[in-house]
Amino acid sequence: MSKKFVLKNLITHEETGFEEFPSELVIPEGSEQLLFCSAIRNGTVQLREGAKLTVVFVGSKGWPTNQKMIFDLVGRNTDLTFLGFVVGLEKESFPFETISNHIAQQTKAHYYLRAAMFGASNVDYQGKLLIKKSAQLADTYLAHHTLLLSDESRARTIPALEIEADDVKAGHAATIGKVDKDLMFYLLSRGISREQAEELLIHGFFETQVRMIPEEATQTFVREMITKLLPSHQNVVV
Repeated sequence: MSKKFVLKNLITHEETGFEEFPSELVIPEGSEQLLFCSAIRNGTVQLREGAKLTVVFVGSKGWPTNQKMIFDLVGRNTDLTFLGFVVGLEKESFPFETISNHIAQQTKAHYYLRAAMFGASNVDYQGKLLIKKSAQLADTYLAHHTLLLSDESRARTIPALEIEADDVKAGHAATIGKVDKDLMFYLLSRGISREQAEELLIHGFFETQVRMIPEEATQTFVREMITKLLPSHQNVVV
């Protein structure tokens, strides 16, 4: 995964690398793909009938303006999972938006974002779940959970649901919190340094979502990448 964006067919195991996120991408009928990216860029992804796509985003370098990823579920029985992992450092900003267009029947799209924010970093996520009248039996969900690790870090979530169909399943959730003081005290009392304890708690925070990645090699890669992004492994202001 040396490219900034990698699309892997989980059936044939073939990979395609992109230096920049493609402005238009089509996931073919009946295929199963995993898209890995380290930055969010404006683009539209179309899922054809029976297509299954997992998007894995791991980012620490922000961007100045809002970026928009549009997912058009145009075929029946399409299945999309977006898994976002953010480690915000210093003054990095992560403003972005996902738009889920459910057009065909029996479409599924779940969006999960977890962020650990240090310094004066901030994450601003807008998630739109749009279900057309033709998209009966759609299943869509959005969740954003943030761990604030400094007094200056910030997080904002704006979910939006527009539902025209009458037989759907849709919802959203969001939490913002700090490191659990009791867990931190327990780890410190066992002789673990504060830096190591914080790292363990951050990995625990991300792990539930890491396990949702359908490929073990990518799970391992994401864990290793998160470790390298943490301030304890870099010379940054926290």
